[in-house]
Amino acid sequence: MYVALKPGIAGRATDIEDKVTRAIETEIGKIARPKNVWIVPDMPKTRSGKIMRRVIASISNFADVGDVTTLANPEIVDDIRHHVQSEKLARGETPRQLTAGGVAEIKAFGQAR
Repeated sequence: MYVALKPGIAGRATDIEDKVTRAIETEIGKIARPKNVWIVPDMPKTRSGKIMRRVIASISNFADVGDVTTLANPEIVDDIRHHVQSEKLARGETPRQLTAGGVAEIKAFGQAR
């Protein structure tokens, strides 16, 4: 799960991650508990969110994010990628090789079917 805080909101990342996880467990149930909560400086901004979902899925899976020129803030993509992927590597998670189907699924993520 990716979380961008409103400007002026401060706190330790671990405290915020715990609060988000507890809120999800309370409101939805423990089955919906996120594996990771990533506190990021901002989220990619688009009109519909389709491109943003593809970019976030690509970052999480160490895949190519593709074209981000239509984002309102394309510079944030590199910030998020660096933060999330370096944290994953520090935790011992290694990039896995995606299948052709997995790459296609990420590229199609959020598109109308």
